[in-house]
Amino acid sequence: MRFVALLLLLAGWSIVLAALALLPSPAARTGFVLAGVGVELLGLVLLAHAHRVLGGEEQG
Repeated sequence: MRFVALLLLLAGWSIVLAALALLPSPAARTGFVLAGVGVELLGLVLLAHAHRVLGGEEQG
């Protein structure tokens, strides 16, 4: 699950960079940047969940 979370973080960052580099329209750029940030947040939430779940199993 951590691997998937890290892939989501990388994908979100890639979406943001690609949008900034390739899209000329500010409206389209903003939409893709927000989508990339959303993917990054999803990756962070998944990574935090995986860390909590695996940390609880090791201690308990």
